[in-house]
Amino acid sequence: MNDKLTEIRKLIVEFKDINDEEIQLESDMSGELALDSADRVELALSVEDKYDISISPEEHSECETIKDLIDLINLKITKKMEV
Repeated sequence: MNDKLTEIRKLIVEFKDINDEEIQLESDMSGELALDSADRVELALSVEDKYDISISPEEHSECETIKDLIDLINLKITKKMEV
């Protein structure tokens, strides 16, 4: 999970002026990290490109914390490998 946390940090700091050390597993994306809807779309697109997965807007909107997003990524990767 730490590898994905590092990657998510890199993706976020590419478009948001935030110290990467502030991005923790339990960080609330809308609250603590102040990611607005445009930022969250940017993050979802970056994650899709990085991990070659598809995330619906509904799935991404259900992710409140960075851990939620990483769990979703892991689930998508696992399902992709099963096919």
